[in-house]
Amino acid sequence: MSNLRGYGQTVAEILHIKEAPSVVRQKGHRKEYAATLVVSEQPSLERSNPLPTEDSIIASVSLSEGLDREIWLNERPLALQGPQAAGGTTLLDLRHDNRVRFKSGFHLVHFYFTRSALNGMLEQQGTERLDELHAPTGVCSPDRTLTQLASALLPSLVKPQEASRIFVDHVLHAAAAHLLKEYAGIDQPTAKLRGGLAPWQQKRATELLSENLDGDLSLADIAAECGLSPGHFSRAFAQSMGIRPHRWLREHRVEKAKSLLSNSRLSLVEIAKATGFGDQSHFTRVFSESTGSSPGAWRRFQRQ
Repeated sequence: MSNLRGYGQTVAEILHIKEAPSVVRQKGHRKEYAATLVVSEQPSLERSNPLPTEDSIIASVSLSEGLDREIWLNERPLALQGPQAAGGTTLLDLRHDNRVRFKSGFHLVHFYFTRSALNGMLEQQGTERLDELHAPTGVCSPDRTLTQLASALLPSLVKPQEASRIFVDHVLHAAAAHLLKEYAGIDQPTAKLRGGLAPWQQKRATELLSENLDGDLSLADIAAECGLSPGHFSRAFAQSMGIRPHRWLREHRVEKAKSLLSNSRLSLVEIAKATGFGDQSHFTRVFSESTGSSPGAWRRFQRQ
């Protein structure tokens, strides 16, 4: 995963807004999945530039009430839908010319998926390839799952320095799986999940997570070490460990922080760095959420 200013800046320029922070999952130099925060308090005065034509799909999720916009597909205006409730999702097939003009302010998260990445995910699962989406493009409809996933990603988009690569990968993979199931009718097989991870896989996965407390290791990298696809690995890990990999990593960070608070004279800034947090503020927030006490207060109590 990377926070590619180039990709987000391209989206911002297309939509005539100041910035569009993004998190991007790449393979080599090619982006596969991405999520972008697209926000403006003001409507657009002009139609957007065309989105780049490529074999990819965008699922645009509105997180605010009253979204009102006009959409053109291959220079033909689509039927107006009027103001939309929060939680509406609009699919855009980037093989066509897509343009938009916002008649209201907007607060959106754009999920971006290349068709090759979606088909690679399906090939790993031994299922059929993606042909066409069943839902019409350019039409807004409610999607509770994508809305929840978009909301879960907001902190990572607002503060990318605090983003866990494993967590972002998990959310993007979940969004891709939902897109395939809900809009292409392709479900993920579950027959292989009965046994969870083998002991050696569990050992290797937890070793890798422990060695990379900053979370700068992709879900795909860990899954590959275990000989599994990212989706299969994440579900099998949860079955074996009781929690998803990103939650295990978060809890392990807190446990290491407790050990350092109790057994070292390191400052809170140094402990935050040693346990993979972006800064002391991020460390304090996560530690407090987990323990109900700030790191400083917890250390003082332990030393009484």
